[in-house]
Order: sequence, then structure tokens, then C-alpha cells
Amino acid sequence: MKIINLDFKQSLSRRKLIFKASLSYKLDLFFQIFMNVALWLIIGVNFVYYASYDRNQKSFIYTFIVFAFICNYLLYLKLREKRLSILPSNNTAAFNRNRILALAMQEDWSIRKDSKGIIIAFEDCGDRGLLGNTKELTRVFLLSGNEVFFTIFTERRRVDFPSPFTRAHLKSDLKKVLNTT
Repeated sequence: MKIINLDFKQSLSRRKLIFKASLSYKLDLFFQIFMNVALWLIIGVNFVYYASYDRNQKSFIYTFIVFAFICNYLLYLKLREKRLSILPSNNTAAFNRNRILALAMQEDWSIRKDSKGIIIAFEDCGDRGLLGNTKELTRVFLLSGNEVFFTIFTERRRVDFPSPFTRAHLKSDLKKVLNTT
């Protein structure tokens, strides 16, 4: 994902990445919202139909509802994708920066930007991930005082669904590297 014109101070004060979003990012977000609304409309129509006419098909509609809740969760993650997670540490910003860069080197991430408290690292994933379509993981770190603010973006070939566990995995890695509890 291309992050253009990242506003460092606004991002820290609002605890959300503030940058100029690309057209593909906006279209992807619109597509996911549209698909979620369409899915719930289909569920509503089918539930009314099956509930009133065919009592034996309820298992189908309940399975569909579970699938819709999973889609809602993915949409929720997508809408909160720009939100910054905070990891307080007892270290200085320079120490945190060096440890994050060491982690990036160890994990084989490429550094796109490293300046003024901003580190943007990405990992080319090739064809691994869900259905083999994960293209790139972009990690954004903002360093302010002794706090590390971070988020992660998943870019895919088709639709950019966020990965539900990558943020938690990154947070645990950062805790180990920065020696926080």
C-alpha cells in the first residue's frame, strides 16, 4: 500500500493514520461495505422466504448468517485498519527505532521510509496467505517519546481483507524486541 503525505502530528493526536488514501484503497473499502450490505439483504430476503415456506431449510440460512457475521468482523477490521495500536516502553525513541530496524532486518522486511519517527516496512509475501493471494504486508511505526504506535495493512491481489491475527502477532513480537511487559 502506498502511504502518501502521512501527517505525523495529526496521526499521533488522533491515534489513527492520517494520509492521502489512494483510489484503489477507497474503491476497496466501498466494495467491502457494498458486499456486506448486499449479503445482509440476501440473508433477510431468504430468511423471510424460508421461515414462512420451507421449515427444513433453516440450517442453510443459519450457516449463511454465521458467514455474514464473519464478513461483518472482516469489515470491522477494515474500518479500523488505520487505527494505531500503542505499545508503551521504558526506552527512548532512538533505542526503539534501532530495535524495530533490527527486527525488520531479522524478519527480512524492506524499509520504505525511515525518518523523523516514522518507519514504514513492508514484506513481500509472494503467494502465501489465505487462498495464496496475499501480496504484501505493510507495517507502519510511529515513534514518539517512549511510545511506539503501529498498524499493519494487508494488500492482496483481489480484495484487501485485513488479517485478523497479524496485528496481535506484530504486537507480541514488538513486546519481545522492546523488552516491555
